[in-house]
Amino acid sequence: YHCCEAMHTATMAAPKSPSLGMKDLYLILYNGACCIGWAYVLFVGIPSFFSAVASSDASLIDALKAAGSSVYFATPATAGFGDEVTPSLATVLFYVQSAALLEIVHAALGLVRSPV
Repeated sequence: YHCCEAMHTATMAAPKSPSLGMKDLYLILYNGACCIGWAYVLFVGIPSFFSAVASSDASLIDALKAAGSSVYFATPATAGFGDEVTPSLATVLFYVQSAALLEIVHAALGLVRSPV
C-alpha cells in the first residue's frame, strides 16, 4: 500500500457539490409559491373566522356556521389588517387549489417520484 494509492482513493471518494438544475429550481419556485398562497389563506382566514364568531350575537353553533360561510370571502381588511385592496381568500384559495392539479402533471412527466 503506497502513499500514492492512498491519495488516489481519497480523491475518488470526495463528494461532488450538488448543483440545482432547471427541474429543481422550478420545483422550488412552485412549492414556494404554494407555501406563500397557503400562508395567505391562514393569515386571512383564521382572524376573519374568529372575528366573525366573536362579533356574532347568535348561539355558538349558529355563529360558527355563519363564520365558516363568511370567511370564504374574507380579505385582510375583514381580518383586521387594514383596508388595502388585496385578493379575497376565495381568489387565492382557488389558485392554490388549482395549482395542486400540477402535482399530477409533475408525476406524469417524471419530475417527482410517484408510487403510481
